[in-house]
Amino acid sequence: MQIASGTIVGGKVVVDGLSLPEGTVVTVLARGDEVVVRLQHQQGA
Repeated sequence: MQIASGTIVGGKVVVDGLSLPEGTVVTVLARGDEVVVRLQHQQGA
């Protein structure tokens, strides 16, 4: 397990200095109440 911080650029998560293999499953936590992330049902599964 790894922990990294990133930012949203163009609607995508950008993490500098971290390289993960294609298909890696990740969990995204957003700080603050002002950020709302909505996923399609297929994306949340």
